[in-house]
Amino acid sequence: MVEIPKRNSLVYQTTLILRAEIKKNTWGKWLPAERELCKVLQVGRNTLRSAMDQLKNEGLLISNRGQGTQVTSKRVGKIKRTHKRTIGLISPEPLDRLRPYITLLIGELRFMLRDTKINLKLHTGKVFYQKNPEKALDKLIRSDSADCWILALSSKNIQKWFLKNSIPCIVTGTPHPGVNLPSVDLDFRAICRHATGKLISLGHKRISIILEKAGTGGMVDAEAGFSEAIIHSSNTELKPVVLYSELEPNGIRRIIERDLKKINPPTAYIVTNTLFHLTIISLLHQYNREVPRDISIITTHFDSFLSFLIPHPTTYDTHPYNQAHGLLKMALRVINGEPIHNSHLRIIPEFVPGATIGAAKE
Repeated sequence: MVEIPKRNSLVYQTTLILRAEIKKNTWGKWLPAERELCKVLQVGRNTLRSAMDQLKNEGLLISNRGQGTQVTSKRVGKIKRTHKRTIGLISPEPLDRLRPYITLLIGELRFMLRDTKINLKLHTGKVFYQKNPEKALDKLIRSDSADCWILALSSKNIQKWFLKNSIPCIVTGTPHPGVNLPSVDLDFRAICRHATGKLISLGHKRISIILEKAGTGGMVDAEAGFSEAIIHSSNTELKPVVLYSELEPNGIRRIIERDLKKINPPTAYIVTNTLFHLTIISLLHQYNREVPRDISIITTHFDSFLSFLIPHPTTYDTHPYNQAHGLLKMALRVINGEPIHNSHLRIIPEFVPGATIGAAKE
């Protein structure tokens, strides 16, 4: 009886089973039709095709137009791999347009892979990040097979598509609610809970957190951590505000200007994007608001350019190596068809006090 592949690393498991059945000469010189194989293995067409592509690359199968898929006479068992295994990474922008931290993270991952037989291949384009990315993703997976995919800055629709199609992947970030994919990220829930508590301890009552409007799953966790700190505080006079901005300067300008024009404007901001920090600092200068005398700012993570700002930002810092190392360990388990015991790795960064927070101004 032909074994049914397990759900973990479905393409890899399907490849193993097909290879084993070919070795046993289960189907002779020709594989059954796709529909029949999908039914026998209980997998989808995309999964089956990815597995068959792997075996074609190894020289075990040949596609003959109009006839089907032929099994070659090559011995199975001690197969010499004719190509490197591949990790595919999907990103909305080229490396030089990404935040420095993410660019360094990818650089660290590539450096770690230098002595392995695994190739890291980048696929960039906003076409994968549109509202309906299904066609673009389907075309990508068909043309560029990978043993494991890494999803950077991924939307909920991207994550749902990979989950639905059982394609082995890891989210470098946090999966959106309802999407159960393995992931490696900073612990934004803990970071924002700590940042909020720090500001409350300095006497701040009017605290605003700024999140990306079309953000990642990490933004959901950030808001949750912010809310938890407010709820568990004994201060009943807190007036928290959650603000959402597009990732562009004019969007940030609009929400900050509205916030500052309130009768009781905020005395502190928690900023969840280092690029937001730059815009906010320059806007506050235009409004003659001094940091931290008039307004305190905590930024939830660090980028190298922040070290050139005065006053030095209060932030949370971790080396990109830590996240890259977690990604690599998880990717190797996915590629080898091994179970992932801690499928949601969260990294706690170091709190860097900086000079952008102070006691609340009465």
